[in-house]
Amino acid sequence: MPTAQAADQLAAETYQQLVHDFPHLEPLLRSIQTDKFDYLHVAPITASEQTQQLTTEESHAIIQKLQQIVDLPGSTIENETLLYIEQQLSEVLGFEVSTGNDQFQLPFQKATLFSLPHLFFSPTLQAATIKNIPEAGIAKARPIFGWQLAGTAPTVSDYWIALSLRSLATQPLSITQLKQLLTKKKFCLINPQQELYCIVELIDDFLDPANRYQLGASPQLVREGQFWSPVTLGRTVIFYLNDQSNSLKPGCYQIGHQPS
Repeated sequence: MPTAQAADQLAAETYQQLVHDFPHLEPLLRSIQTDKFDYLHVAPITASEQTQQLTTEESHAIIQKLQQIVDLPGSTIENETLLYIEQQLSEVLGFEVSTGNDQFQLPFQKATLFSLPHLFFSPTLQAATIKNIPEAGIAKARPIFGWQLAGTAPTVSDYWIALSLRSLATQPLSITQLKQLLTKKKFCLINPQQELYCIVELIDDFLDPANRYQLGASPQLVREGQFWSPVTLGRTVIFYLNDQSNSLKPGCYQIGHQPS
């Protein structure tokens, strides 16, 4: 649907064309003008404004599509629809999203996540040192990728997920090979109900024996991504990010806004 400014621009162009083709109608056309709008003096829409209008409309369209998809049963998205979503999201978000690469593929596109305790990322970690959401507690064992340390400073992000590593590989691999392949790979979680997306790192293995949840998530991710919301119910759409330049900053952002 055209914006008010686009409609005004179209009206102005139509008015000017009519005056050009039928000059004898100008007095009549002028008589129906109002003080609020002068068809002869409408500022043209700039290229940047047109781009912004298009981006906004694309954002609304893809959000509505994803809202419909998360309400459908099943954990996968039909191929043609998935291709459309990948293309549109990549344009709206400003970076490419996909379901994987030649070495691994996401076994699902839709998932329900479960809030996990804080990572036990250092042998010296204590509850007293956790400033954000301490009530979430600390995991009893270190993550499968090992201690997340660089010298004495932890390098783990507050925005991380855990999922079944073996389900990702496109061929049978040992745990050592899986670690080498998947260490700190980044993914994008979409919360269409809240119009948010989150850039996250894969940090640990996760498997729900009851198969109710496909992802484990950090306390910070669950809170800031608003996956706790009774509207969201932990439901998300997940994509892989090929961030070889490490330029995408983990965090949660409004759809239509790129991470700073």
